[in-house]
Amino acid sequence: MTSGVSVKWKVGVGWAPPPLRRPPQRGDTRGGLRDLAGGTAAGRAAACDRGQVGPLGPAVRRALRPPRIMRYLFTMTTETPPLASLYQQLILDHYRHPRNKGELDPSSVDVHVYNPVCGDEVRLQMLIEDDRIAEVKFRGQGCSISQAAVSIMTHLLKGKSLADAEALADRFTQMMHGEADAAKDKNLGDLRALQGVSKFPVRIKCALLGFDALRQAVEQVRRTAG
Repeated sequence: MTSGVSVKWKVGVGWAPPPLRRPPQRGDTRGGLRDLAGGTAAGRAAACDRGQVGPLGPAVRRALRPPRIMRYLFTMTTETPPLASLYQQLILDHYRHPRNKGELDPSSVDVHVYNPVCGDEVRLQMLIEDDRIAEVKFRGQGCSISQAAVSIMTHLLKGKSLADAEALADRFTQMMHGEADAAKDKNLGDLRALQGVSKFPVRIKCALLGFDALRQAVEQVRRTAG
């Protein structure tokens, strides 16, 4: 009897109490929410890819380990298997070979956003000419979903007006929240490959991180223009 709590042990021949599970420690490679708060950005991003962020069960966490995360996500889409496979390859390609990654000098706006839960971060720079996005670059690190999403986003933004850029962000957000019509909208282009993410609330913030940066950038440009 300790601290007013009664503990009953089932005692029998050859029986021993089960070992106590050690809580996650700082720097522990096995991860967990407690470790994520004090680990490195790379470790948090890897944990996000492993599915160790959020209320996910062991089976889902196992399925979310890369590269199986892609196969698992696309079982949740309504697309045919060949198209789902194409989507999987598209996201992996943007993650491994990101478009428009680098520094932009000169730039009209420079925005940095960060997700403290899993360590994803994006720095977005845009050059605005005649109310249109003449050039866009990004730098960042994080899980495959966040980095592929911002790579695809920057590819679509070039030449768009600020109003069209905002409309793209709004439509993608609608798809992430499960709107079926948005997932079929051809204006989203290759962003439709990410529709399976909408089934996993803990990953939606990853996919939307670059669009959070875009909204902030558009707001700054308009505020500066007066």
